[in-house]
Amino acid sequence: MMENITLEIPKNIGTILKQRSKEEYIDENTALKQLLHMGAEEYMVEKYSKGEISIERAAELLNIDIYKMQEILERHGVKASISYKHFVKGIERAKRM
Repeated sequence: MMENITLEIPKNIGTILKQRSKEEYIDENTALKQLLHMGAEEYMVEKYSKGEISIERAAELLNIDIYKMQEILERHGVKASISYKHFVKGIERAKRM
């Protein structure tokens, strides 16, 4: 589900959007969505690394599974700890799909 939001983009960010859209052959709206998602990932990594949010909640907010969230954390050099219970639960959920 998408939410429409109107906002003013600073000129320097607009320049970055134009550059990304040109380099990636995408429109500026798509480039903005990608950059927003990158920022949201960074924010969730920061919250998790400070112990302010669980890996499950971070994954839920990013609309991804725990294993993808773990990959994101590893990419940022943050060690994730998933309990055996959650691991088994994830495997069971995957089997049902």
